Amino acid sequence: MSIVTVKELVAFLELAEAEKWGYVYSGQGNLYLPQLAEKWAEEGRAGKSASYYLEDCKKWFNTKVVDCSGLLVEAFRSKDAEYVDRSANTFRAQAVERGSLQEIPNMSGLGVWRSGHIGVYIGSGMVSGRVVATTTPSPPPFSG
Repeated sequence: MSIVTVKELVAFLELAEAEKWGYVYSGQGNLYLPQLAEKWAEEGRAGKSASYYLEDCKKWFNTKVVDCSGLLVEAFRSKDAEYVDRSANTFRAQAVERGSLQEIPNMSGLGVWRSGHIGVYIGSGMVSGRVVATTTPSPPPFSG
């Protein structure tokens, strides 16, 4: 099992932000190229239309991309290349402890979840993963 410390997780998130990774559904650290966009469009990845991958996300061509759970998966893969894919909901299901956003301690590294989406609380009311590679204040309806 992969063990990533809070310090390593936050450093990984900061690296993704500094490198300006993009947000594309199904991304897991992939270099987003037109050929990959075409492949994902043909597959109908994540239930998205071809225009999502080919038009909406073309601004991320030639950029590393992740989605919310892909960002966490990549953080774990930075320590264990064999770490398998997980959805946001699977991460939550595997959580040892859960609580509401209102109860969240001011402690970096906690998972912040809502159905189909996950981020990481990085402190001071900020969550990374909401809009990947940028940190934004975390409004409800996230929960711990």
